[in-house]
Amino acid sequence: MITLLTPRVWTNISDAAARCRNPARVAVAYFGQRGDILLPLPAGSAIVTDASIATLAVGSTCPTALERLRKKGVDIYSAQNLHAKVYAFDKVAFIGSANASRRSETTLIEAVLRVESAALISSARDFVESLCLTRLSAADLAELSQYYRPPRPPTSNPKQTTYSTLLMELTHEQGGGRVTQVQPPRAVWESYFRIRVGLERLPVLSFVNASVHPLVEMKRYVIKHHHNYTVELPGTELPRPAILQVRRVGRNKYTYSVHRPAHRTFVTMNKLVHSLRNPLWQSGRRWVLV
Repeated sequence: MITLLTPRVWTNISDAAARCRNPARVAVAYFGQRGDILLPLPAGSAIVTDASIATLAVGSTCPTALERLRKKGVDIYSAQNLHAKVYAFDKVAFIGSANASRRSETTLIEAVLRVESAALISSARDFVESLCLTRLSAADLAELSQYYRPPRPPTSNPKQTTYSTLLMELTHEQGGGRVTQVQPPRAVWESYFRIRVGLERLPVLSFVNASVHPLVEMKRYVIKHHHNYTVELPGTELPRPAILQVRRVGRNKYTYSVHRPAHRTFVTMNKLVHSLRNPLWQSGRRWVLV
């Protein structure tokens, strides 16, 4: 059996590592500061990672985290130019995009195949073992630590919203009779629509419902509603749950569509909205920029 996991995958991988009773075999390009926590491997396991000096210098692989695993009886190997992410345990394997890092755990959109076929698990283990060539000792890891530099936190650029898509859940907060009046949180107005809350003169926005043909451009007023703003968007009516997708196409111009559980896109979009890290979100309606 093969199952696709996305966008959050580390609960599944970590749980499988913790339940593993036989030595595991892991090949993962980058092993971050929390790598040993994400991968509680049993003694006798082997892990291959890119512990080259260039990789350590940008903080992608952490020798200290590898040393903590080594002290628990795990054999550590290095392979330059490794880009694979293969986690082979005794009864299950995971193959996909996820590095053993904090960003992979909390921020990045990952996709991993969960494999239960004994033949595929065996092939994955053979692949990892074929890379177990350069074993790192405690002395090696101590020496490599001098080249390690902690990774710099990624910076956000306000201009990035121009090249991003807004995904936002639609809720019931507007009440009956006003279900097409969408009320994004303040952070959405300010960071995505670039409309500061508190303005006396509000702009008129142009919207096109990408799900309705022929495409018709609609002028929509931004209306003050108590402490926030609303905008009326046809097609956002009940039922719930639903996800609103908005894309900027010009100055004060947007296209949008609504995704519901009957649509094949809904499951993935709902996962993105509820699982991707959003430092601007505080409470209430969930939203994220992708």
